Amino acid sequence: MMSYVLLSAFEINNNVIDMPAVVYDERLNIPQSGYQGYIKLNDSLVWQSASTLEPIPSRSLPVASVGESRFIVNTEKSLFLYTFTAEFTSENQYIPIQFSVVNHMRDVAAEHAVFTRSLWQYGALLTSVVALLLLLILLSVIKPLQHLMAQLQQAEKGKIRALTGHYPKELAQAKHSINNLLENEDFQKKRLQNLGQDLAHSLKTPLSVMQNQPHLSPELQQEIQTIEQIIQRQLNRPALGQNAWVEQIDILPILAKTMQSLQKIYPPIVFTLDQDITASQSHNVLELPIEQTDAYELFGNLIDNAAKAARSKVMVQITREDKRLIVAVHDDGTGIPTAQRKNILERGQRLDTYTSGQGIGMAMVSDITDLYHATLQITESDFGGAKVAVIFTYQ
Repeated sequence: MMSYVLLSAFEINNNVIDMPAVVYDERLNIPQSGYQGYIKLNDSLVWQSASTLEPIPSRSLPVASVGESRFIVNTEKSLFLYTFTAEFTSENQYIPIQFSVVNHMRDVAAEHAVFTRSLWQYGALLTSVVALLLLLILLSVIKPLQHLMAQLQQAEKGKIRALTGHYPKELAQAKHSINNLLENEDFQKKRLQNLGQDLAHSLKTPLSVMQNQPHLSPELQQEIQTIEQIIQRQLNRPALGQNAWVEQIDILPILAKTMQSLQKIYPPIVFTLDQDITASQSHNVLELPIEQTDAYELFGNLIDNAAKAARSKVMVQITREDKRLIVAVHDDGTGIPTAQRKNILERGQRLDTYTSGQGIGMAMVSDITDLYHATLQITESDFGGAKVAVIFTYQ
């Protein structure tokens, strides 16, 4: 580019060279700038730039034909040399003029270092800007997903029954489908409960009429009572289909209230509660995903059956093993024979395994444990009676 600066400033009239001392490129005007400019005419040096303090011999400059350029490296003196030759007209003749630019390697290396450093700086800045933009784009995608996951976790715990908030169109359909699923589940649960209750109520009236008929045989009266027990069970049984997402509740107040109520019914029996979970742990560990009415039905039947079988004491024991929560009810009664324990846990053997009044209760217990994927276990208590344990697996 410097050769073109010299070329644009050069003039020749009547074989007289007209070249200003100062040119447009300041590097050729400042001494020790590292750049030098030369103009040769007929192999004679006719001009040198103001930046030239130690001129090089003119014979060291490269020679180029008219309209051509030449570049050489003088490794001995660490110089870059460039020459361009152009023709000018003067007095009807063409005169070749040679324009040369000399640059020290040291200055080129310094400029190269500055250029490289600037390239890295701007490259790092551009990379940072692009990374920031990508991060913002990623966050704009992840944030709705995080919000959706948080709402799904709340729905799983039963704290909400519908997803809310604005979602991108890619997630809006999923939100709509999940809300439809939750709404349909609630509707089906309520519908099945109403159907069961309506059926049971419709049977109670004709059974009452039959039971009030005179001269009924004892066998027929017993059958009517059995049917009434089955109807009562249907009226009190839990939902036929458990919610996929149920709110977690603390079972400790339920156990305490149940034992307090049964203490009034069975004054001679001493009820105690034993747990190996500290107060700081109990808030989370004693929470289970179970409907409150089902929890009262489950633990109420277990403790009531134990009180009926006990001689003097009933103990409710709460223990934790890995990811299992075990609620065991002990009594000091006569216990349950091993063969009968198996029958109690089998379907179809629920109504005739316990003494009068207990079969329906154990059927309810078995229904609820099945509903919440818990395990019912019957063994011998340390008190000598029965130990009935319900094992819940929690996250």
